[in-house]
Amino acid sequence: MAGLINKFLVSASLAAGMTAMVAAPVLAQNFRIEGDDYILYDARDTTGDGVVDQTYANPSANIDDILRRLDGTPGGNIELFSSSHINDQSMNGWRYNSSFYGGARTSLIGEVNGQTLTISSLNAFDWFTTADGGFTNQYGSDNLANRWFGELLDNYQPDLGRIGRRNAFNAFFGMYGFERASDPNISYIESDRNGIEIGLAGHMDLGNVYGDWFAGWQASEVLRYEYDGVVDYLWSFSATATGLTEYTDGTSHNGLYKVFIPTGDVPSVPEPSTMLGLMAVGGLFAASSRKSRKNS
Repeated sequence: MAGLINKFLVSASLAAGMTAMVAAPVLAQNFRIEGDDYILYDARDTTGDGVVDQTYANPSANIDDILRRLDGTPGGNIELFSSSHINDQSMNGWRYNSSFYGGARTSLIGEVNGQTLTISSLNAFDWFTTADGGFTNQYGSDNLANRWFGELLDNYQPDLGRIGRRNAFNAFFGMYGFERASDPNISYIESDRNGIEIGLAGHMDLGNVYGDWFAGWQASEVLRYEYDGVVDYLWSFSATATGLTEYTDGTSHNGLYKVFIPTGDVPSVPEPSTMLGLMAVGGLFAASSRKSRKNS
């Protein structure tokens, strides 16, 4: 009987280990950047406690290394469209970002589960193109800008009336808010049998970015993705603390936002490792039963 119990424990341990291997996420590999408007941020431990606590620009950092979490926590990140805050052109006294209004994108491209994944920054055409193909920055239009900003207000100013919402939208546009929300910082990319999880480094408090009216609000930058024939946009309004801050400003990258690309349904049958464990245990009890009959 003791031998049977030992075999059972060994089989159960093997099954558990195989389940862990099946469930482990697949890390991003062989990614490249298309475009030259980006910053590679590495992470380092500045206190000597063995935990990274600071991000810093490192042009020689390895892209795939950045996209892997360190001991299960986010490390560096890749900022796409890093010049989003620079208004380099002027028209009738209004300054604007020529890359944003010129339709440029900076993209992170690689293979995930045998399919090409492209993650990109946004431009004015992403934000302001309407469902019928028009182009407008007017409040109330059927475009991504109104959808995203409307959801932001629903989360943090749900009682704001139509006039207040319109004024808030126009004020956000006037402070170049949509440009500044167009430069996602990709912290990691992981895939499992349910989909692709993307970590976005950002601010825990939007008040540090847009001013006091936004204090206490949380929102990631927005990313555009192409995967398996689908083109869509992702964002999050919920962050967790990273324990990191950016070297030059002391506030950036202190929040982690998670977004998800679904790629399949959870199987309704047991995982292969679970089946193997059940088969092993079943085999042990069958062998024990045969042995008992033989000895009787």
